[in-house]
Order: sequence, then structure tokens, then C-alpha cells
Amino acid sequence: MNEIVPIKSIKLIVGGDKFFNYPSGICLHHESNLFYIADMHNHRICWVKADGTAGPLTNIVAGSNYCSSLERPLAVWVTKQGTLFTSDASHNMIFCKTPKEDVWRPIHVAWTFSFNLPGGVAVDASRNVYTNDFMNNRLVQITPEGKLKVLLDSTGDLSKPYGIFYKNNKLYYTDTGNARIGYIDLEDGQVHIVNYQAENQKLNAPTAITLDEQGNIYICEQRSMYFLDIQKNTLSLIVNQDIWKEQMNRYIIQDRICHIGAATIKNKGEIYWVDTIKGNVYLMILDIS
Repeated sequence: MNEIVPIKSIKLIVGGDKFFNYPSGICLHHESNLFYIADMHNHRICWVKADGTAGPLTNIVAGSNYCSSLERPLAVWVTKQGTLFTSDASHNMIFCKTPKEDVWRPIHVAWTFSFNLPGGVAVDASRNVYTNDFMNNRLVQITPEGKLKVLLDSTGDLSKPYGIFYKNNKLYYTDTGNARIGYIDLEDGQVHIVNYQAENQKLNAPTAITLDEQGNIYICEQRSMYFLDIQKNTLSLIVNQDIWKEQMNRYIIQDRICHIGAATIKNKGEIYWVDTIKGNVYLMILDIS
């Protein structure tokens, strides 16, 4: 079993010009080949092309009695139709923006319900919104009508869920406090812990998570990234600080890894990720057979 995934190439897409300030989320709209970045400390969502061209979207919020602009957008999700969703860690709210509007609108929930650091956001084809209520140790579904359902909380041994990803009627999440990955089958509500084979690799504090079209899982920790082959049920290391140092000389990279904040997949083994501290966006091509 190969427990290290070979890296074929690394390219800096955006970075070094201080355009981003604490980019913490990334997603890809496959239909337009546009990436979207949650640029947290600049209080905005930005678009990025594969050639590195980038620009900001509006951060104006309409339809809210509590805020008039985004404050700390932490995560971002885009639907096939191009509607964007972001979780705001300052407002503790979820916002959405359609392609036809130049404003963000809040996802309204009952006033008796409050989030405490929604760390991520995901949306299914029926426009159900999912978020991981990090400090409250729970995963939540919001229906298009604004009804809330707690899918999993600390009574189910969930601890500090930080990253989420929706695919094929399953909600994948990082159970950061328990150093593991799980998913909820949304058809029957059953919770599954993803077990894997690995002699020398193990997760320590998984944060961000994303999947490719084949269902393979890419897991980010602060300064490392892993590949979980769903067919072989194996966990392999992609990169850590030592591997990155070797790649820096090979690909003339200036910055060391400081914090792998989020990642998104274009094709299997073609991973785009953000270094939140350095404000960089990288493309990394992996040798995955």
C-alpha cells in the first residue's frame, strides 16, 4: 500500500500580491470554470479564473435587519445554476446570492435558533442548506422554507465539526475533535464513520474536506493534506511540511505552508487549495492511478 501520493506538479495560481487577506474557503463552478474564494478579512467573496485573474463580488447584504454587508465570510458553495452561498463567522448567518442579483440575502431561520461559528456551507439539489455549527457541536439542515433540523450533535459523539461537503445525498464532515471523518446518509439519517487502512498515517485534526467525482475524499489539516481512496479504503499522505520543502526548490515556490484552509477538486488528482495565512491559491496535480 502506497501511503504517500506522488506530486506531479505545483503551480501558484494567485498570491504574493496581497490581493487576498485570509482566504478561508474555495469552491469551483464547473460549468463556468470559475473558482470562488471566501476572502474573510477583506469581507468579501472573490472570483478567480484558472489563469489567476481575480476580482471581487459585491459584499452588500439586502433583506436583513441585522447587517448591511458581509463581515467574515468563512466558507463558500456554488450550485450548478451559479447561486452562491457563504457562511459568515461574524454574523453567524448563512447568505446567498443569485447570478441575477448584485446583493447577498440572508437565509432566514427562526429567531429562537442561533448559530455559533458556522464553519462551512453546502447545498443540495432541492436547495436544502447544510452548515456545521462548530461551537455548538452540531450539523444542521435548513429547508427552503426555513425549517431547521439538527442532523447530529454532541449526543452522537460529535466534537467540533469544522468542514462539510455534500455529495450524492450524503453529508460528509470533519469530526475535528475526534480526529475522524464521518458522513450522514440523508435518506435514512444514519451516521457512518469512515474507517480506513493505513499503517503509518493517521488524522490528527482534520478541518476542511472535499470530494472528487469518484467519491474520493481529500482531507486538509493545518499543514498537511491526505487522500482517502474510497474504493481501496486507504489513507495516503499528499503533502506535509517536509514534502513541501522538497517541492519548493523543484517548482520555485517562495512560501512555506502556513495553513491549508480549504480545497476543491476539478478532476481526480487536480486539487486547488488556499493557504489562508499566506493568501495563496495553489494548483497541485497528483499522480493518482
